[in-house]
Formats: sequence, C-alpha cells, structure tokens
Amino acid sequence: MIATAVSKAELDEAVRTGRSCAVAVSCARALTEHARSYPRLFPPALFDTGLFTSIGLVSAFGSPHAGADELIVVSRAALLVFALDHHFDLAEAGQVHDLVETCLAAADGAPPGNAAAELVTDLRTQLASRASLTHLHTLWREQLHRFLQAQLHSWGWRTEGRLPGTLPAYMAIADGCGSALVNLSHWIATADSAALAVLEHLQQAGAEVQNYLRLLNDLATATREADRDINALALGFPLEQITHAMDAHAARALELICAVDDQAPREALYLRRQLAFNTGFYQGADYWGTA
Repeated sequence: MIATAVSKAELDEAVRTGRSCAVAVSCARALTEHARSYPRLFPPALFDTGLFTSIGLVSAFGSPHAGADELIVVSRAALLVFALDHHFDLAEAGQVHDLVETCLAAADGAPPGNAAAELVTDLRTQLASRASLTHLHTLWREQLHRFLQAQLHSWGWRTEGRLPGTLPAYMAIADGCGSALVNLSHWIATADSAALAVLEHLQQAGAEVQNYLRLLNDLATATREADRDINALALGFPLEQITHAMDAHAARALELICAVDDQAPREALYLRRQLAFNTGFYQGADYWGTA
C-alpha cells in the first residue's frame, strides 16, 4: 500500500514535470521564431538554442499553472534583457546614451529608432491591454528606466575605470540584472486584480530576489565575465562576504514573499521558484551561448 502511494506521488510529479517541459519547449520555439525577426540583435553564437530553451524553462517552471500563451510576455521580456545587455557590452561612448534614449522613447510610444527599440515597442504592444492603465504603464516605464540606467552605470565602470569600492555600492545597480523588469512585465500581463492590489509589495520582494540572482550569477559566471563585464568576484570582494549577502537577500525575499502569499499565491510561487530554479540551474549551466 505504501509502495503504491509512493509510486503514484512519483508519477504525479513526473507528469507535472513533463507538462512544464512541454510548455518550456513551446515557449522556446516561439521565442526562437520571434528572434528571427531581429537578426541583427541576436548573434547565433551567444543566442543559441540553449539560451532560448533556458528562457523557456525558467518561464515554465516559474509559473507551472500557465500555458505557453500566458508566458509570451515574460519570455520576450527576458529576451529583451539579454539583447540590451549584449548591446551595452558592445557599445562605444557615442552609442550608450542614444541606446537609453531610443529605448525610453519607444516605451513612451515613439517609433523605434533602432532594432533594440523595436523589441521595446514589441513588449509595450504586448502589454498594451493591461498597461493602458496609466499607473501600470508608469511603473513599467520606470522599471525599464532603472534597468537602462544600471546598465549605463555598469558600462561606465567598465570603460572608464570608475569601479565601485564596496559591495553595497556594486549592488546599487542590481537593476541591471533585469529580473525586476521581467517580473513586472509578467505580472502586468497575467496578474489578477487581487495580485495587482499588492503589486508594490511584490516588487519589493522581487527586488530582493533580484539582488540574490545578481550575486548568484556573478559566482556562476565569473570566468566567462572576467574580460567583458563587472563581477563581484572580479572586483575583489571576498567570497564569504558575497555568500553572506546572498543568504541575507534570500531570507529577506522569502519573508516578503510570505507576506503576499494569501493575496497573490501564483506570483509568490513564481518568485520562490525564481530563487530555487536559478540556484539549481547555475550549478551546471549558463543562459548565454559561447561566443
């Protein structure tokens, strides 16, 4: 009898996993097709099959109740973050401010001035039915602005040698990770009225998740990023200080998530799964392809 019960539990878990994988594959295929419309933005060595599949996986496992059609925005938001991150890596002095300005103009509804701004326009269009509510569009535009400004600061640190001297100073631009922008885009697209009522609290919890993910990414990708990006380890901050900060951010995130669990159960589950999925994912893989 116990063996039968255990076997059923195992089978049920396998069914849930299989469904999530199926949704992830659908997301990856749709995202790959979407990217074909912007060939200049996605060099195939970096934006390989693994990257699209990884975005599909993290999207599907973060929202196990959702179908692929409900994950269009979250997956396209993630792809936008990767595309803009790559653009900032390659940008020269005369290009970075133009990149920020054209993306923000596109967020405000102006015709896109470049391929990167076209992605912003696409995401804005996807969100239009919900973000037509003025306060939601304002929140989304503000978060996009924070992401772009953080990327701009990071670019300045890399190119001008103005490196942060403390871990808190480095973490002040954690918005450059893009997690908070992806989260907010997803919630605007899918959250119900009860969840939207506690959106500010969800954002606070998401900010702590983002802080954790920023440092987790740094630990996992220190070798790859050594010659092209700012990294907490490369800046010389002690590993013990970084892991202590990660533990603190994770604990604070879980505390804030618990506070909204009743009003926004799916969004709370999404944030917990972002923490857990990425912790496991970075133990053996990276989102980026090999350039």
